[in-house]
Amino acid sequence: MQAKPAYALEMKVGQLLVKRGFLDEGQLEEALTVQRKLKEYKPLGEICKELGFISGRVLRDFLSRYQKQIFLGELINKMGIISDEQLDEALQQQKKSGEKLGQILIKNGMITSAVLIDSLCVQLGIEKMHPRKDHVDRNLLDEANHAYFRKKRVIPLQLDKTKRVLTVVMEDPTDNEAIGDLQKMFNASVEPFIGPPGVTEFLLNEIFDVWYVSHSHRRA
Repeated sequence: MQAKPAYALEMKVGQLLVKRGFLDEGQLEEALTVQRKLKEYKPLGEICKELGFISGRVLRDFLSRYQKQIFLGELINKMGIISDEQLDEALQQQKKSGEKLGQILIKNGMITSAVLIDSLCVQLGIEKMHPRKDHVDRNLLDEANHAYFRKKRVIPLQLDKTKRVLTVVMEDPTDNEAIGDLQKMFNASVEPFIGPPGVTEFLLNEIFDVWYVSHSHRRA
């Protein structure tokens, strides 16, 4: 497996953060020092966020714009969860099947769903959430066919109309098609959280069951 050395990769990310004005040289050196002392691998951007040098939104935008996020398989490997051999095996399966790597790793028993969620949070610079009904602005669900939200397993939670930022919870935050749809649908940027498998679908069913009952009573 030919992979970039982690330090070289992180230095390029750090230098670009400095060049674009997100960090200064002192902050970069402090973050790299913290990273070198860690027993377990953690991406430089995540460390900068934890140190308060950059916000989660800035990190997400940076990773998306400059495509500098570390590959998911490489991240899980560097975290010591899977071996080089397991990663190679999964990547070969991915070439043949076209499945997402995370699902292959779960299917092969190499990681759990919880590990995948934690890894995606680190990779994408987002947070996880266990959504409840009181988190959801029901009016937002009327912006699209309910079948769409079920299919994509995404729930719009709140819309900041001043900043034009839509907060959503979704099972697959790597679904760029869904994020693009939501941006057009609500004319807003999207701030995603990742939800546990099955929870998003369960909550949608619960919300829509109440919606259908209330609307059927109005028509009666």
